[in-house]
Amino acid sequence: LLTAIRDLGITGAYLDIGAHCGNHTVFFATHCRANEVCAVEPSPDTYNLLRRTLKVNDIHAVAMHGGVHPSWRWVRSVEGSWQPPAGDPTRTNTGTRHIEQGRPGDVPAWTLDELGLPFERVGLIKIDTEGLGAEVLASGSRLIERDQPVIVVEAATKPEQRAVARVLGRWNYLNVGCFCRTPTWLWRP
Repeated sequence: LLTAIRDLGITGAYLDIGAHCGNHTVFFATHCRANEVCAVEPSPDTYNLLRRTLKVNDIHAVAMHGGVHPSWRWVRSVEGSWQPPAGDPTRTNTGTRHIEQGRPGDVPAWTLDELGLPFERVGLIKIDTEGLGAEVLASGSRLIERDQPVIVVEAATKPEQRAVARVLGRWNYLNVGCFCRTPTWLWRP
């Protein structure tokens, strides 16, 4: 996936929604033609790891502690319902956390438009939000209309994939590939 993104030569800002510990953020900043990188992570522990990853790698990216959703203003990060079986080496993977609606004082949430429109141009949006990909995309209609960025979105199940396709169909996006262990789809305008 990362090689495919790099080879597209995309310029502009890159938005890493659900950045986890910052693997994609670091790659975007060091191996792609990103003008700027903005990483968003809702889990407090993982957000701290993201900030450490950026510091250790001397990456100048915007790291935001929060979530992205069309209507929730506050979110909280919770364990996913599926957990690897005991003894599985992925058992400690914190990347399967997801968000649910929170209360004032929890972690803030923004729309994709609120995050992306301040940038001069967004070239790529990567979304790994454990089942909320279509909702995140729906919260960025002005941004998508304005910039027509390349979009990378994890959609593990057929219903998630159909929901993402419906949202992106509005702008005639084409699915040009599937990558990763958990199906992650690359879409181009």
